[in-house]
Amino acid sequence: MMNTKQVPLNESLIKALEQDGNRLYKSLDRQRIRDEALAEDLFGNLDDEAFGEVYNTVLNADRNMRACVYFIKNEYNGFIKIGQTRNLPKRMKEIKSWFLQCGMEPKIKVVAAFITFPQFLNKMEAYYHKFFKERRGYGEWFQIDEAEITDINNF
Repeated sequence: MMNTKQVPLNESLIKALEQDGNRLYKSLDRQRIRDEALAEDLFGNLDDEAFGEVYNTVLNADRNMRACVYFIKNEYNGFIKIGQTRNLPKRMKEIKSWFLQCGMEPKIKVVAAFITFPQFLNKMEAYYHKFFKERRGYGEWFQIDEAEITDINNF
């Protein structure tokens, strides 16, 4: 058996450990606030249960499945954009920038985002474009209702 000595903890060490714990807690809390702000920015006002589902999905998603086909609603005219990205927060910033360049406040929200492997991204987006082809407004913007997207049984 190995003989181990216990080293007594002195007051300064205890205080340093407490400070490190407090710093870690504050850092985690700041990250949680950033995560909540990002989720609200992407998905609008979510109730606690819906936020938890989105947050856990993102945390547990395989890194290879970070790509997604998204449905973003333009709240000015009701059109919904069907697009693809490997970085949804960055894509949202780009789309908001388009609105700002046109002199408009970006009134958009993510209606749905279907996560997939990057190799299926083009096919998945093409499927939804074809599915709604009769309702194409212009480009990747379609005249469809949110309920048609969020009701997964339609797909």
